[in-house]
Formats: sequence, C-alpha cells, structure tokens
Amino acid sequence: MKRVLSVVFSFAITLCCLSPALATESAGFSDVSQEDWFAPYVEVCVEKGLMQGTGEGKFEPERVLTCAESATLAARLGQLGEAGQAAFLPAPEAWGQLTLTLEDGAEFFFFSPEFRLNPVPMSAVLLIRPGETKAPDLRDWEEGSQHEVTVTAGECAPVAGTASWYGGGLHFHPAEYDEDYYAMLDWVGAYQTLPGPGDWFRDAAYCLEAHGLLTQRPFEFQYAGRESQASRQGFVLDLNRTVGGLVERLEAVNSISTFPDASAFTSDQKAAILAFYNAGILTGVDGEGTFSGEGTLTRAEAAAMAARIVEPSLRIALAPEEDAGVTPFEEDGLYGLKDAAGTVRIPAQYAYLVVEEDGAVIVTDQKGNKGILDTEGNVVLPCLYPRIYNSPDEEGLVVVGSAGDYASPLHYNGKKGMINTQGDVVIPLEYDFLTPFENGQASFLRRSGGEMVFGHLRPDGAELPLTAEEVTQDDPLYMALYMLGLMGSQE
Repeated sequence: MKRVLSVVFSFAITLCCLSPALATESAGFSDVSQEDWFAPYVEVCVEKGLMQGTGEGKFEPERVLTCAESATLAARLGQLGEAGQAAFLPAPEAWGQLTLTLEDGAEFFFFSPEFRLNPVPMSAVLLIRPGETKAPDLRDWEEGSQHEVTVTAGECAPVAGTASWYGGGLHFHPAEYDEDYYAMLDWVGAYQTLPGPGDWFRDAAYCLEAHGLLTQRPFEFQYAGRESQASRQGFVLDLNRTVGGLVERLEAVNSISTFPDASAFTSDQKAAILAFYNAGILTGVDGEGTFSGEGTLTRAEAAAMAARIVEPSLRIALAPEEDAGVTPFEEDGLYGLKDAAGTVRIPAQYAYLVVEEDGAVIVTDQKGNKGILDTEGNVVLPCLYPRIYNSPDEEGLVVVGSAGDYASPLHYNGKKGMINTQGDVVIPLEYDFLTPFENGQASFLRRSGGEMVFGHLRPDGAELPLTAEEVTQDDPLYMALYMLGLMGSQE
C-alpha cells in the first residue's frame, strides 16, 4: 500500500535547532546571508572542502547544479570519507588521451570533446573533430580520401583501420570488428563525455576512475564540450556510487518504505533513494516527500544534501502518514514486514526489503540474490539471481541478471535472461540488453566475440534480428543502439 511522507520540521524550525555556530556564521559569500535556509549547509560544505564559490565572491545558490558539479561533489564526498580530506590528486597528463598514428609514424593526440562515437547510422564508428588550430596535416587531406591509420584509446590495444577527412572531421573505420575494436568502442563511449586538460573537473573524474567508479553509469561530466544540468535522480545516484555504503550505515532517523513516485524507478534505484530518505539526507520536493527524479536541483539544494551526509545535526526527520498498510522492520540487521497490528507477515530474514506501490515486496537474501514476495509472505519469485528488473510480465516472466556492474556503453556488463515464477530459465542468460515482453515481443541485444546481434524475441525464445534502420525510436532497443553510436540523434 502506498505510503507518503510529510516533513516534521520546516526549514525555519530546523535552522532554529542547529548549533549556534552553524546558525549564525556567514559562509563568506555576497549572495549567502545568515538568514537564508541554506546558509548552514553552504558553511559546512565550504569548511569541508566539498564546494567552492563560483567567482567574484559569489556562491550562486539558486543556479541549477550541473552534471560536472554533481560528479565532482560526489567524488569529494567519497574522497573525504576515505582520505579524510576532499582534495584530489592531479590527473596524469595523458589520462583520457586518444592517439591517432599515421603510416609514417606521425602521432596526433586528442581528448574529449574532440572525439566521440559517430551518431550517423552504420557510418564510421569514431568521429574526431580537432580544434581549429590542431592537426593541420590532417586538414590537408583530400576530402573523402582514405588513409591507413591506427587508433589507440587509452590503455586499450591499438586498432588498425582507415580514416578519411570530410565534413570538418576525421572518420575512422576499423579493419576488423573484433574484441579489440569493441574494447575501444567501450572506452570511447565512456571517455567521450569526460574532461580534457584544462577542464576544472578533470581531477575529479580521475579520482573516480582510480576508485573503479568511473564506468558505473558512467558519471556524466559534459556533452560535446558543454556542461549539462544535473537531475535530482542523477545527483542522488552519483552520491550513491561514492558514499552509498556510508549512507546505509548511518543511524536511521526515518523508517520509510516508499515515496509517492517510487514506481518510476527500478528496484535497485528505489532502494538507493530510500537509503537517503531514511538517513535524513533527502526530504523530497513537497510535503508528501515526492522525489521528482527528472527535475533539476539548485546548488543550495545540493549543498543541503551533502552537508547532511557529513554533519549529523543537519539531518531531517520525516513522519509517515498513518495508514493500515504494512511496514518493514529490522531485527539483528535483517529485515521483515509487519502489518498495522504488529503481526509479522514476513520474518526478519532478508538483507534488504522494499515494498513497491503495487504491493510487490522486493527482497534480497543474505547471499545477495533478489526475489519477489507478496505482502502475506508468499513467494512470487524465488531468490535465485543478484538482479531482477520487473514483476512478472504478460508472459509471466521476469528479466534477471547474473552478477556484474554497470559499464559503458550498455551499462550492465553481466548477462540477462528470463525465468518464470518457479525459477526455471525460459530465456537463457546470454543477453547484454533485454526488456520484458510487451505485446508479444521483447527487445534484445547480445554480443559474443566480434558479433553483435539485436532485434526482437518471441515468447518461445525465437530471435527476430533487425538492422539499425529497422529499429524505431519508440523501441526500447533504440536507446541501446544510440549509446553504441549506431543510431542518429534523438532530436
């Protein structure tokens, strides 16, 4: 049953409860006064080295947070928790470098945003657009002429192929579509949005990579050289990747099982977001605790969340509305479910438990495998795999995933398949991308060696391969192909 939230203390009351030092000191910015609700949060963030001003003595609290600021703040929080200080080590000069080598041995070096996956369907996989004063020798090539070259992406193996200059850029085609080519493709997909030399957030990106976090989602810093606005969902998930474990261990000040718009998120995303609610870090955008993941947030709001992570006195208690629903409870570090009368519906035997709005109870057992129960404790789907992606679809099947993390460009680097509610494998776990069945078909993509196959699946497991030109924009497969550089712009 749906449960909503209401803020116990308004911001004004919260500020009155703060320590005198936090409530009265100014953060030292001309646009942050002592009376502003966000002043104590800015003060903590500046003191801890988590955030800085934007120049000319200003903080710009009402400016929308950018993706680069989101990732940088998440990295600083992670660094603060691990090293005790938020400063970064400088990124090596050649980090994120793509090298183009000509037949005569001449080398040219490029950094994001000078290279990217080519969005033109079935065209060159790599497009390089050097700056106006860079690589004059390449600009002298005859339009459309082909040249033997080798491309080396970071630490990946060199990939031989041909390059031609036209339309103001260098277009590269590999000689073979092999494992080295796919490794280069993954690298370019991850690094094409990352900062190059001279970008203020370059050291933050390097810090994330040094901790093995850079390819998880991946963190978005920029697109085509421009800083884009961060969403609330993006910011919280950025924080979850660097300090999620810390947040889960914080003393809970709330006991929230869901939030009004929880159905818009996967079970893993919902669990991560709930951890921030229950730690008193996240309050929602209204009195009901709506998360509004697609909305943006200001630098002041980001400072509030960051400060609550490092300063316990700033965390905010929420109160659930009274209803006759079920409530998760904790016992000896494990979770179960009780009804309004206190009767145990599900014993406390799960490492994690989340109640969905539709009444499905997503549980994680002590081995890390996920399953689905109903609110009476009946098993809908046994705990057999570390990832599940949906309640039973129209065919009674659930998409599950083997162990893996989230890597570019398809994010998840495990394998997906489908099982029925008895736990029998119906669709083998051999797919990199797989959707539930809808209107008699599911979308899939799988890679094996140098082969990439994508298209639609029938309930009997038969594959109906498609070409990129046959995939429509309303097909979930379109986005996966777009991220691989095989589809055009979504505009």
